[in-house]
Amino acid sequence: MALIRRRPNELVNMRDFFDRFFDDTSLRPSVFGTEIFEGRDIPVDIIEVGNNLLVTASVPGVKPEALHVEVNEDTLRIWTEASEEKESKENTYHLRERSYGRLERFVTLPYHVNADKAKAEFKDGVIHLSLPKVAETGRKEIKVTAKA
Repeated sequence: MALIRRRPNELVNMRDFFDRFFDDTSLRPSVFGTEIFEGRDIPVDIIEVGNNLLVTASVPGVKPEALHVEVNEDTLRIWTEASEEKESKENTYHLRERSYGRLERFVTLPYHVNADKAKAEFKDGVIHLSLPKVAETGRKEIKVTAKA
């Protein structure tokens, strides 16, 4: 039997590959020449400052009470629902570009964060999150003692 070397980062690398695949607009499927996800992304910036990750996300036109943010270990989820305005039969649209429906973004954070101590502020269509990093536990030796 041959030994196969295990690379612990293979799954992380695969996850990063798929994250980039679905984030890359040039790789997205299209329907009739219009991208399915056109106008559906929530642009996000993540900056590390000391023991915090500062996340800034643009959600223009969204009311703060309609915006939802969720953190699960190292994954950030931002989402909202935008309802479509009723189309008037009296008026004719010459251009209609605004998106309606569910806007959602999942982001893999570089660290696990403490959601209980997170802070969020919303101003002018931009949400600012401060997410405290959780201290890395790392490898730790456990001393084994004999039981009499």
